[in-house]
Amino acid sequence: MTGFMSPRDLVRRGAERHGARLAVTSPDVNLSYRELADRTARIADILKRAGVGPGIEVAIVLPNCPEFPIWYFGVLEAGAIVVPLSTAQTPSEVADIMEIAGISFLVTLEDSTLPHQIGFNPAASPGAAASPGAAASPGAARRTTLWRVDRDPGKLATTPWTPQGFLLRRFSSGSTGRPKHMLRTEIAMIDNARQVTETIGLSEGERYLAIAPFGHGYGLGCLQMAFFLGGSVTVLPRFLPAETLKLARRDKPTVFMMTPPMVETLATCLLDDGDERAFDSLKHCECSTGRLRKTVHDAFRRRYSVPDRAHSRSNISSKGHSLCQNRWCRRATATAGKSRKR
Repeated sequence: MTGFMSPRDLVRRGAERHGARLAVTSPDVNLSYRELADRTARIADILKRAGVGPGIEVAIVLPNCPEFPIWYFGVLEAGAIVVPLSTAQTPSEVADIMEIAGISFLVTLEDSTLPHQIGFNPAASPGAAASPGAAASPGAARRTTLWRVDRDPGKLATTPWTPQGFLLRRFSSGSTGRPKHMLRTEIAMIDNARQVTETIGLSEGERYLAIAPFGHGYGLGCLQMAFFLGGSVTVLPRFLPAETLKLARRDKPTVFMMTPPMVETLATCLLDDGDERAFDSLKHCECSTGRLRKTVHDAFRRRYSVPDRAHSRSNISSKGHSLCQNRWCRRATATAGKSRKR
């Protein structure tokens, strides 16, 4: 396909186009596109030297932290297939997934006990190559390790940097039995990003507040869309209302994808001065992965004053996907009147 732009190259192309533009931020780390591309390229080189390449799958079990996109796009730049997994899964669940897919490579925090529990050994400890380095405050960087199990890695028949090449395998939580999984092609990811952009009216440079876990497909969408749009992603390892509001006030996100517990907590938690304006810059807010009660929906909208724009549907369905599985632009935070501090 002439002119095909592979999602494997999002960070590298982003560095060429945007350079010093902010790409990843956390409570104590800031990375520009250029800095992110440099670290991603070094990780890709480490992976290749460890035997990772086309058709090889690499599982990532990391919280939402700056190291996650470094490894995620490092795997893609190595021509391999990335497999994000939830940090909430038990060792036996992870071992089951690794066996199902024949995955021989795993990325975790350096001090994680998971690899030892499922029989993996260190393949490489990149140290500074995967950390934010000088961009981080003292103690901010998390050391990560690449692990490998003692068996020949499974290898899928695929050709990277082509429309039909596989680049992502996603697993479900396994709540209905053994985890279900699906492979995504490069063209499918690009088409999905374009469809979302056009449907809800996103544009270049959107600022994503990414707290939904990247190990879940819903949270992973934040990461992919942010870089597709040449935007930035603010990451937080776990949802803490005070920290979330602090980051929102600092980074002024334009897109926030939440879960029902997040909405309920933010609708009722104590507020510091100025917190009621934390979401003033939002253009799109979405809530999914579970049922959200209308009373919570309305309380959240009342608390944070953002003008309502009738762009999309805000269905409170019997299945519970509200605030919007149907894309809730400027509605998740829409309200009449100011918030009342609690």
